[in-house]
Amino acid sequence: MIFWQPGRNLWIGVPLPWTLADAAIWKKSWRLASRLLMVMGVTILISWRAFYISTAHLIGLTCLYTALRYRLKYGTWRYWKDLGWIDYHPVVRCAHCGHFQKLRDEGELPGASCEACGRLCRSRQREGKGQGLALRFSQLRRLLSIQGGKTPEGRPEPGGPDSGR
Repeated sequence: MIFWQPGRNLWIGVPLPWTLADAAIWKKSWRLASRLLMVMGVTILISWRAFYISTAHLIGLTCLYTALRYRLKYGTWRYWKDLGWIDYHPVVRCAHCGHFQKLRDEGELPGASCEACGRLCRSRQREGKGQGLALRFSQLRRLLSIQGGKTPEGRPEPGGPDSGR
């Protein structure tokens, strides 16, 4: 199960609409589910109670992880279904005006422009891992330093209220 990964389907894996709409989310949820299934195999050797607890974690964590990954990538919980039984497609939310835009596949996300405002839909999307959180902390630090009239190092700003001029 660790080495073999089937394509998106409704029988094996985590067949949620969000995983069926995006291949990258399918692969990440498949990896998480395979690790949790290995933990389930070990816990059944310990006790049945631990097995039931790990089963609940498998179901809950894989569904929650998948939905949150989709939300972080596309900015919405929405998806759309074309004709057919497995033909799910992502929907992206414009970061500027909030308009929802249908995409044919996840490859259209980087260049998807909003039909309402004409800007790129996800231009404020994170570029690297962990960069989004660091960016938010630096913006918060800058905001707090501007309101207090001090630089992030704690020194008074030149010409600020604490500068003595």
